[in-house]
Amino acid sequence: MLKRILTAAAVATLVGCGTSQSTTTSSSGSTGTTTHSTGTTTGNNNTSTTGNTTGNTTGNTTSANTTGTDSGNTTGNTTTSTTSNTTGQTTSSTTSGNTTGSTGSCVTEDIPTARSAATPLFTEVCVSGVVISANNAGNPGADGGTQYNGEYYIADSNANAIEIFKTKYASPIDDPTRGQSITADGITKATPADAGASATIEVAGLALSITANGAGTIPTAKTPAFADLDHAAPGSDAIGSYVLVPAGTWTENATDPAMQFHASNGSVYQDGFTLTDGTHTLYVDTYDLGKGAADKSCIPSDGGMPDFSAGGFKAIFDYGLAPNNTQTAVLLFGDCADAAP
Repeated sequence: MLKRILTAAAVATLVGCGTSQSTTTSSSGSTGTTTHSTGTTTGNNNTSTTGNTTGNTTGNTTSANTTGTDSGNTTGNTTTSTTSNTTGQTTSSTTSGNTTGSTGSCVTEDIPTARSAATPLFTEVCVSGVVISANNAGNPGADGGTQYNGEYYIADSNANAIEIFKTKYASPIDDPTRGQSITADGITKATPADAGASATIEVAGLALSITANGAGTIPTAKTPAFADLDHAAPGSDAIGSYVLVPAGTWTENATDPAMQFHASNGSVYQDGFTLTDGTHTLYVDTYDLGKGAADKSCIPSDGGMPDFSAGGFKAIFDYGLAPNNTQTAVLLFGDCADAAP
């Protein structure tokens, strides 16, 4: 069983989800003070038969100051500057400021970006994808949450995957099921926080929300080599992916101690098995997501394991805490629809 180490909540850094507006400062807008009619044309163009002195005196005294300079400048400054200033400032402030997030809609991040945002900061992201496997929460709790945690792995069209983790302390939600397209809005986390590169990357938090978008299409799985799925030395391109384990003739150990979970009452439960080619060993977890699968008929209820020694099955490949309490790369087998035909 993959065990969780919950860390204290941290302040989110908003990157576009609609739970909060951005604090972008609006630009100043056009000041509107650079142009206006001077209103001096009438006076300067006034003509007089007595010459320039009389003409200018008469024009400036009689015509320009009333019609041109005073009226023109007053009209120009009042109308042009005021209107331009008002329009500029109003338009700029209304248009430029606080647009992001104001509608309350989710700005979606792609899954690889969301995974990288988990370290070193807790970041609010919205991710969308199709549910590949789910360990549904269920059973409302007396404290307003649910009795159990919920884990859901979603993948995008390129088979990049990320875990959506709903703590049992969060409000109940409609649990997503395999093949459903969803959008999840929450905080990126690395669990456990001190696991470094081997941490599980997830979208979680008490404010986690999941929106159902209808039926989706399970993406085509990636096809890494057997060696890339080694629990101790995984291929970097395979981690965080929906993958197809290559077909072959592998050795399956259905009682490997690495995949045994020791319960407190002393009973030993097998939560998965290992596959090896003699050089590389794969950890295959059949419990954490498999128990909430829509189809789990290929895994006996008594804890026995199906024969997967020929490979050819699909799973989520990611870091996690294996049953033997080792933080390592594991294949999470979630549904018998992913079993080899």
